[in-house]
Amino acid sequence: MNEEEIKNICLNFLNQEVDKQNETKTEHETLHKFGKKMKKFGGKVKTSIISLFENDKNPHEKFETKKDFYYPQRIWLAFALTIFIIFYGILILVKLNEYIEYKALLWRQKIIQINTNLQGYMNGLSSYIYSLENELSDTLSNQTLTYIASQQIFPQGVLDFFSWLSSIPANTIHLFFKVMFACVISSSLISTTIVIYLWVLIFKLYRKRMMLRRQGKFHFQFEPSLKSSINYTSLQGWLFFLGFLIFVLVIFVILVSFAFHTFRVVLWNLFKNIFLAMLISVIVKYIILFVIQYYVVRNGRVFHFRWFALLDFLWLFLNLVAGFVTSIIRLIVLMFSNIITFIRLDYLSIPGKFSLLDTGHKAYAGMFELDFQMNNPVSIMFYQYLTKGFKERRVLKKGFLPNDSCCTKIERSELMVSLTFAQKDPEVIAKERIERMRRKWILLLSLHNNSEIIKSRISNLEKEKKIQEKIDNEFSKLDSNKKNSKDKGKENNQNDNNNNDNNNDNNNDNDNQNNN
Repeated sequence: MNEEEIKNICLNFLNQEVDKQNETKTEHETLHKFGKKMKKFGGKVKTSIISLFENDKNPHEKFETKKDFYYPQRIWLAFALTIFIIFYGILILVKLNEYIEYKALLWRQKIIQINTNLQGYMNGLSSYIYSLENELSDTLSNQTLTYIASQQIFPQGVLDFFSWLSSIPANTIHLFFKVMFACVISSSLISTTIVIYLWVLIFKLYRKRMMLRRQGKFHFQFEPSLKSSINYTSLQGWLFFLGFLIFVLVIFVILVSFAFHTFRVVLWNLFKNIFLAMLISVIVKYIILFVIQYYVVRNGRVFHFRWFALLDFLWLFLNLVAGFVTSIIRLIVLMFSNIITFIRLDYLSIPGKFSLLDTGHKAYAGMFELDFQMNNPVSIMFYQYLTKGFKERRVLKKGFLPNDSCCTKIERSELMVSLTFAQKDPEVIAKERIERMRRKWILLLSLHNNSEIIKSRISNLEKEKKIQEKIDNEFSKLDSNKKNSKDKGKENNQNDNNNNDNNNDNNNDNDNQNNN
């Protein structure tokens, strides 16, 4: 290629770059003007002009879809561990029921044997005592005879108890344990549904918190440590198993109480009496409230003070049953809610200054922070941009950059720079330019409302600057060494030339002397 062709190619390339810069400037100016107009017309531009040109309302919506969100492996392992432990817990409960039934039947046979032996012993003892009474009735007093008769009561009671146990047939025992088995299975199934529902709530809350964390709107009360995330899987699994056992025990007691007739009758009578008292107190309460609203109080102020004091004093006595029932309901609700918060590690069970003592919530916070650092799509995309730019700069420092997308090749040497630029269709250039602008817009939107990522970006840019400075210093040292070597070579050549000149002069002088 001639020098004129190289100059024309360089000029065309520079003109295109200038046109691109002018277009970007005009776009920024139009955006700035439009933002000012929107402010004048009452638009609330709080963050930046970019938010006015978003097609979607939420700039982080592309990171909130199901395809772009992945739960960490620790939470899936904890879920699998809970299901595994609960499954084996149900098997253990079933085997325990069968073992108790087997032992009950064995003890029934032993009790029958004991009852027969005890019956023979008691018959022999009673006949012996009866014979003694007949023989000694003349010599003993009436008080001693009554005392001897009273001493037979305790053995007779034991005999009656063992006879009652031995009179129970095996079918009734088998039926009893069948009912117990059904109660165990039903309570375990209800408890597993409760556990699975709690896990669904954990997954939903985790996703919601992660989305807020990526926007910079969610933070823990304490600084989470990544070391504590190791304890999350096992701790969460065993806590759910403990909650499963508590739920099984409570539901089992309720089902057993409803299964047997005697318990059911007692509970129904108790519930009926409490319900009637509660209903009467509620009716009286609404009557008193009706009188207070439409007669005692007018326009939000007390008008008849005597009637108000009388009704208030009367309500103190009528509210005893309602207060008792509400206190029991509150106790049950608080126990259930405290058990749930104890099982779930995503809630802080020890609020306030002692929140660091909650090791379970610390483990959850450590897992959450680790997932945020490793799987944040905004930071991943930002790091990709940084690494890509750094690699391109590093290749440029070496002296060549093959780029198939734009079909250019840059070669650097010490004396000249040769540029070969292949022209393209305007459509391809426009598409590449649109992609470049789209990447810039995505970068701006991803950094929007993410102050922590901006800080990390600044730190990475500073590191990159330091690396570039080191590289420049090394290149400058190499250039200086080359220059010094060249200067030394020139000085040596000059010294050699001077020595040669001096030798020639001396030789000429010697020749002249010889001629003379």
